[in-house]
Amino acid sequence: MDLKAQYPNIAKDFVLDDTDLLAAFSGDICLGVTSPDEGLFYLYIGAPIGVTPSSVTLRYYSAHYKNLFEHKDAFPYLNDECLGTIAEPFIPAFVCAP
Repeated sequence: MDLKAQYPNIAKDFVLDDTDLLAAFSGDICLGVTSPDEGLFYLYIGAPIGVTPSSVTLRYYSAHYKNLFEHKDAFPYLNDECLGTIAEPFIPAFVCAP
């Protein structure tokens, strides 16, 4: 049986756990990490001094599924930009990480 077929592919369908983690990466550089707060992740992304990331990839560790997932598409790093709001959250689509 294909275990990957058992995982949801849209974040809103995941079973959340207080120990889940969402992180933003540019290559191997971690730009921010957070855990859920009342069903939402508030992730602030910042680059180290002297580093200007071109794109950002989201990685999500699910304690429930005991697996790492990645957002299907990277998005450009934009300084002082907001992606999603409390009223209209950004809901990423994840794939099982290799």
